[in-house]
Amino acid sequence: MPAPPTTGQPLDLSEREAAALDAYAAEHGLTRQQAATKLAQQILDERYRIKQQQGRVLPFRRR
Repeated sequence: MPAPPTTGQPLDLSEREAAALDAYAAEHGLTRQQAATKLAQQILDERYRIKQQQGRVLPFRRR
């Protein structure tokens, strides 16, 4: 697979963050940039996406 074009700013990571990101990328067969994008999307989804909840209808009592 060809490397994706780089856009935006280069990643500014500590050695520890870079090692963790490289391990994640190798585990999932991704480039470092793809892994960073995937992780960012997951975090944003968890934080901001409204989770679908099972709908429950409450019964109305007759008066």
